[in-house]
Amino acid sequence: MKGFTHYLTGITAATFFLWAVRSAALEKSLIILLGGFAAILADTLDFRINKYLYRHHYEVDMYEGNLDPRIPLNALLRAMRAAWETGRRINIKFHTIKLSSDRWRQYSILIDEETRIIRVRIGPIVTTGQVPFPGTEPPEERAVAEVVSPYPIKYGYDKEINVDIFSGPDFDIYREGDHLIFEFLPWHRQWSHSITMGLLLAPLGFLIYGFGKMGWVAFWIIAVGYWTHILTDHFGLMGSNLFPPFTRKRVPGFHVTRSMSKPANIYTNYTNAMLILWNLNAFSPSRIFTLPLAEYAYAKFGTFASWYFFGLVNWVALFILPPILVSYALLVLYRRWYYGPPEVVAPGAERVEEALSESEEYLKG
Repeated sequence: MKGFTHYLTGITAATFFLWAVRSAALEKSLIILLGGFAAILADTLDFRINKYLYRHHYEVDMYEGNLDPRIPLNALLRAMRAAWETGRRINIKFHTIKLSSDRWRQYSILIDEETRIIRVRIGPIVTTGQVPFPGTEPPEERAVAEVVSPYPIKYGYDKEINVDIFSGPDFDIYREGDHLIFEFLPWHRQWSHSITMGLLLAPLGFLIYGFGKMGWVAFWIIAVGYWTHILTDHFGLMGSNLFPPFTRKRVPGFHVTRSMSKPANIYTNYTNAMLILWNLNAFSPSRIFTLPLAEYAYAKFGTFASWYFFGLVNWVALFILPPILVSYALLVLYRRWYYGPPEVVAPGAERVEEALSESEEYLKG
């Protein structure tokens, strides 16, 4: 999800803590904002720190005067050979080629695990918006270099990746059995996107509010706010490494949506806004509104928990699900009418787009 969506989801999580809402209402406390700040920390750690600490064994850094597709191809082959012979993880980084403030030279890397073909193509000059300038590609005979991999390959992402704007991609290459595994952006969604990291950061709540009741509230707001980032990301494709140091690999996501999906971000933000509204009303000293199912539950069971739970169900059923379902149905019908049948996307392409979209968002920031 986008940064603002993560931030709002963390704030939403904080409003589920009664004493946080009461403190905000009666004492003008800003404790609820801790959830939002905690929720954006994971990507901040990755794109502002972890990315620059990751070791690159090989780096490809071409410039306009030495555009030769054999340079990145040979570097990739050397990295593959080193990974195969040593059994270690070998990282290779492909830097972008910046020509001016809004001009970049694009080149692409194709990795086909079925045919074992690895191809590098020098492409056109593009803008920062990735709009190409026609006729700026080099001649075909000087634009392409291709080789068949001497090793079997496992690669779960898009066959062809463009290296064009901001910071280029990198891969970890390592041997597993009789195959070479290519892991895209290996530094992303590892220790930073974990349940473990949320628990390690949660004690900051004691530093801010002491070891009393509000300290514990802040502890759990930070932890849960941080975990909301992992949960929302997990509805995408790449997934996260949930329990380092006990786990070392990313658990694949649920494949429900993508982080750059506009409908997914809009619907998540709408849901967050409605849940915040419900919680602020439910936990405030004097409620402004109630719902029939909540009143029925309170009359039957006589507890605030029953009022809250059944009221929340009533709220979701009336004000969250119907607008989302109706608008999504209209959106699908409109897209089919306007664009025709959905385009078939290459296996793994969404994971690449998901990761690169997050990277570009932080680099623009």
